[in-house]
Amino acid sequence: MTETSDDDHSLPLPVAALVGTAFIGSIMGIFARELAAQLNVAEQVGLRCLMGALVLLAVSWRSIDFGKYARMPPSDLRLTAVRAVSMFVIAISLGTVAFVNGNYASVAVIMALPAPALLSALVFKERISYRETALVSFAFVGAAITIISAAGLRFEFNWPLSCAVLATLFMSYGILARKRQSSFLNNRETTLLMLFTAALIMGVFSAAWILWSGDVPRITPHTLLVALIAGICNIGFLVLSNYAIPKVKGVVVNNILALQPLFGAVIGFALFNETLSPLAIVGGVMILTAVILIANPALLPLRPTAQLTPRAINAPPPK
Repeated sequence: MTETSDDDHSLPLPVAALVGTAFIGSIMGIFARELAAQLNVAEQVGLRCLMGALVLLAVSWRSIDFGKYARMPPSDLRLTAVRAVSMFVIAISLGTVAFVNGNYASVAVIMALPAPALLSALVFKERISYRETALVSFAFVGAAITIISAAGLRFEFNWPLSCAVLATLFMSYGILARKRQSSFLNNRETTLLMLFTAALIMGVFSAAWILWSGDVPRITPHTLLVALIAGICNIGFLVLSNYAIPKVKGVVVNNILALQPLFGAVIGFALFNETLSPLAIVGGVMILTAVILIANPALLPLRPTAQLTPRAINAPPPK
């Protein structure tokens, strides 16, 4: 288990890696909707994971020690499998259902819930200060404002939003569980094992569905291209998060991943000519402020409190 020092969350590289993770996460729903016309959930998630694993294997096979997989500690093997199931088999599958069948902006609001911060405290027993709690709340409000301003949202709690809540919890657990893995496997080896594990499981589900229903998926060159791009994004998401998670606290992860709706608003403005409203700008500023302050505690130092020593307590009162 990798320990995290109190100062690790001020390191710039892990923070930059998490920013990249947030950006990739903000565009994954696009691939889910693009592939939904040709593939069901199990088929598209399995294909995306398989394409990612093959690309990573092609570009990194010389730097991957395949013998490690036979020698890795059983605890690491179990945890890697659990993370793959939690993040891909469950979370991404549920997220795909939510994005395809629900309101995109509403689902994004749900996925901005402070699940990483809550799981860090409840499951991983990290101490969260009042200052960090305030910044987490500030970032969540900013995320909600950013997306609510982008669309007229209807929050009937239907089954797509239920899927979004569960996807957020399982994805947060899978990401944060990296803290409990040893450094026996490097990031690329861990990523490759997770992608192949998820692809194998989803492949079994897909084959069972095809045999039962007789519905053979229609795979076109366009489908393969979209799956390839999504698979490369899966690689980036896992490599960046696997690198950063052991080095930062859960509340830092929470606030930086809250950048996802902000990235979504910027992408909508840049690619689809969607106008940023004043509320969206306010929400974005709130998120950026929370991210900067939680990643750089020195910018907002706590006021030191006077501590009474036994000698001071027993001293006679001033005349």
